[in-house]
Amino acid sequence: MRKNFQCSFLTISVALILLQLYLHIYHNTRKDEHLRKFFEKEKAQIADQLIAQQPVAPAARTKILGIHPPKIPDEHAGLINGDIVAIEAEAKEQGIRKRFPDFIVMGMQKCGTTALQYFMNFHPGMRSPVEGELHFFEREGNYRKGYKAYFDQMPYGDPELLIFEKTPDYMHDPKVPSRMFHFKPDLKLIAVVCDPVHRAFSHYLHALNITRPQGWQMPGAQELKHKTFEEVVFQALAETINATMAKALIQLPEDQVPYEEIRLKFHRYLDNGMRTGRRYLMPASILARSSYGYLLAHWYRYFPREQVLVVDGNDLKVRPAHAMQRIQEFLGAEQYLTDKNFHQMPDTGFFCIQARPDSDCLIPGGNKGRSAKTHMDAPVETVLRRFFRAIEPDNLEVFDGVPFSWTADLMDPSADKPLEG
Repeated sequence: MRKNFQCSFLTISVALILLQLYLHIYHNTRKDEHLRKFFEKEKAQIADQLIAQQPVAPAARTKILGIHPPKIPDEHAGLINGDIVAIEAEAKEQGIRKRFPDFIVMGMQKCGTTALQYFMNFHPGMRSPVEGELHFFEREGNYRKGYKAYFDQMPYGDPELLIFEKTPDYMHDPKVPSRMFHFKPDLKLIAVVCDPVHRAFSHYLHALNITRPQGWQMPGAQELKHKTFEEVVFQALAETINATMAKALIQLPEDQVPYEEIRLKFHRYLDNGMRTGRRYLMPASILARSSYGYLLAHWYRYFPREQVLVVDGNDLKVRPAHAMQRIQEFLGAEQYLTDKNFHQMPDTGFFCIQARPDSDCLIPGGNKGRSAKTHMDAPVETVLRRFFRAIEPDNLEVFDGVPFSWTADLMDPSADKPLEG
């Protein structure tokens, strides 16, 4: 026992020496004012946290823990009943040329779902509602109106057309996979994902700039306008993996970051929401919505993999013709959109789409792309890189080891920017 006490005392002493060194570096480093205030507020608690919890052994990066999202009980999914075959048959008898969707585009905010819908509507064999995002399956007020109300929002079209709708929020709501399977088990799904670090920053900028309806309330979202991105990220980490693990991401050397424990703690947080069917709210949702492997493991419980196409949003930016070739093949649609339809603009590097050689080349997205013009500070970017490095094995496990466009860079610690700013 005495030996254990001496080891503990030595460990705490070393930790406090490292703390003093960190604070010395901090005071001799020039930072932006909001970063200085952020770290100043936290440093008084660091010693207590280090004493309260012994350092965790370094994680083995290659070990896969397994992803097992708990199944949401039917009573928490809140399923509705309705005969979609009868609804379509009645419309056909009345000469109404409408159908429920053949496929649905979901994914993550700021990953390119709007651009994808824009490109798809140039295909003569595809059509989506003019209203944009319908939010039927995840918003209780819409879902409780029933399938007939959903059907009424579908576009008119001949039987040979592929009808679809696009709502990114479907992907991260725990209730939606069960609801969609109950609605139409043979539905095809397209899930758009992207670099989780920059998606989180874009999500924050979107939340700051979006215009909300009068009286709109969303727990956690209203307070964002009064917080820096650094404060939002730290709060999100504290809520999902606890404050001590959050500080480990900020302070520890790379080879001491407890990656496995961070991954486990984050899974437990996600599991709690999954069991009750609760959506992940801000600020934690900027992390939860980028947990693609975990979320899609939940979707695969209901829909077989051959009905789900995962699209890397980076492909829509840098090689849209390739992305559209995969999508058209998945849907069994004519290969109408090819290299001839996409042209890279020399001033921005983005692609526009041209329906015919004699038509204008049009740009999707309108006034979007805030994050392309705004950059996050290096320290918080590195903290996010470390966090998503902890859960990137989820993607490798769920997608059979196939990497995304960001995987190699994210998993390379030498690409991290200095934490001290």
